Amino acid sequence: MKRYISLMVAGLLIFAALPAVADIYRYQDENGRWRFTDSPETTEQATDVVITKPSRKVNENDVDLLAYLMEKEKKTPPQKDRKQLYCIVRVESTVGHGTGFFISSNGYILTNKHVARTAGTTMSGMNAYYAHLDDRVKDYKNYLKSLKERIDYYERELPRLKQEIDGIRSDRRRAWEMERYKQFQKELADLRVEYAARKRKFRDGKDDYDAWKSRTMFRGAVAGLIRDYEVEFYDGSITKGTLVHYSQLHDLAVIKIDGYRNTPMLKLARSSVTIPRNQRVYALGHPHHERYKITHGRYTGIRYDYISTSANVQPGNSGGPLLTSDGQVVGVVTLKEFSASGNRNSGYGLAIPLHIAYTAFEQYFD
Repeated sequence: MKRYISLMVAGLLIFAALPAVADIYRYQDENGRWRFTDSPETTEQATDVVITKPSRKVNENDVDLLAYLMEKEKKTPPQKDRKQLYCIVRVESTVGHGTGFFISSNGYILTNKHVARTAGTTMSGMNAYYAHLDDRVKDYKNYLKSLKERIDYYERELPRLKQEIDGIRSDRRRAWEMERYKQFQKELADLRVEYAARKRKFRDGKDDYDAWKSRTMFRGAVAGLIRDYEVEFYDGSITKGTLVHYSQLHDLAVIKIDGYRNTPMLKLARSSVTIPRNQRVYALGHPHHERYKITHGRYTGIRYDYISTSANVQPGNSGGPLLTSDGQVVGVVTLKEFSASGNRNSGYGLAIPLHIAYTAFEQYFD
């Protein structure tokens, strides 16, 4: 019997690329660097979309937001890092929610474009993205099929091989063939374990993908209609926010609230910052159904030109700030890349470096 070497396959991370709450495209630019965006790649030069020109006008009748929040907090016990939490908001529309943070003292908020759900995500582009992922699902199905065919082959041929070995008269040759037979048995056992594990992972991931696809198809259908949002402050009060600017190249957008001044800001890194590897970093946001949660992890390097962190990033963190241990914002949390295990609590959080946002939206920053 022809000997087959056991198949050594690196994990096909079909579902690892599914974003936490984003509709994300991945492509290489002219310099060969990987880019992520929630719009399909275009051959035309990308330009930002300005919906409303920036305004620095301050109305004395506007509410001093920082003073308002501090006054409200007099009624509750003090909490560490509370003032940092004043600087972030919860952004919600009819199709989902995310996080944002103030980049000026007069109400400009930075967030992800996929949180704002702008018309930049076209249905034709989304259909192309779905087709791409469907092809990857099909590839994984074919891979599982090849594993099953190999298992069937071993199960069919091993009894025949054993029968041949039993008919060998030479003790020496029979012993040698038995060693080969035992090796084939081990390979068969390993294949069965691998097949069962990968089939289970595929089934779970396929269910997640189908649910995600259904949800994003609905969101994509209504995204172009959305321009106004509910912006929730730390004390739970809500005001109206309006989309004023979004980037065509990056997953970034700016929302404006009116009627407030002295909106609290974090310390912002307006230029590129060198972060020591393994330095602790913090993600602020609203994961799942939690409000104003701080998670921490380590800076793990640059992946696809994004800041990579082991901090636990979950749906709802998108658009929130990524801070260093000295309280400086260095990135905008954008998506999560799942690990090979498929565990939602493992993997890497990816954040757009803040200096990229500053370059795109400098006119809105204080």
